[in-house]
Amino acid sequence: MSSAYNEESYPDSSETESIIRMAREAVEIKARFHKPPEEPKGFYYIAQKDGSLERVKAKPADTLEVSKDYHTIARRIKKAGDSYISVDATSSGPEVWYDRHGIVGILPNGRIKLRAEFSEPFKLIREWEKAKGAAYKQTSLYALLRTTLIDCMDKHPDFTKLISKLDFKKVQEASSTVQAKGVSMSKSLVAEASGADLIPEVITFMVTIYENPLFAVRRPIRVACVLDASDEAFKFWVLPGEVENACVEAEAHLCRRMTEALEEAELGDVPLYYGSPE
Repeated sequence: MSSAYNEESYPDSSETESIIRMAREAVEIKARFHKPPEEPKGFYYIAQKDGSLERVKAKPADTLEVSKDYHTIARRIKKAGDSYISVDATSSGPEVWYDRHGIVGILPNGRIKLRAEFSEPFKLIREWEKAKGAAYKQTSLYALLRTTLIDCMDKHPDFTKLISKLDFKKVQEASSTVQAKGVSMSKSLVAEASGADLIPEVITFMVTIYENPLFAVRRPIRVACVLDASDEAFKFWVLPGEVENACVEAEAHLCRRMTEALEEAELGDVPLYYGSPE
């Protein structure tokens, strides 16, 4: 019985040395850490170069708590007290961060976060801005005004009713008459014949920025509106700066409310930073 020797199935000398070296390093690293069974949870020993063992307490894993309001964050920071120093002598102490997405309080062993989720109407308008416009057929727009945007029409209380009654056929017929007979008919007369003259060129939506009623931020957002008779559609374009200005106002609101909560908890010296912690 003979066996074939396959030279390719064996590593060369350099590969063998590399494997041996990595194995030794792994053993050495493992040997540096010791966890005697009698030690309580969280304590272990590290072998030093001189052969001695240093007893070490493991730092607890960071936790993420979810807060439902501003005052809970302030209370948790106050309750932590001197724990910031005992956990890490280099700790700079408590701090709070905020941006348009919520508030984060830094705790000794983790964080506590108050999330600020955008409302469905604001998400929709942000999508219009991102897509550089949006178009809706009459039935789709009417449904949208009766659902997602139902609480945004304070400035235009009759707009939804107007959309439901607008007759695109009259607009098209009036336009066809002008083209076929060469009759000089102004756009205003065509619009008046169909009811389109009542549609505002700019619509101001009163938008609640956040889903959570705790964040009582409601702001007007202006959107240009055009009736496209040929496509039988309504087209919208968010005016420049409207969405960003709404976000800036929302951030300012969160900052004010968090500042008030810290002051009420006698934590006025706790720094409040803009942005997101690392």
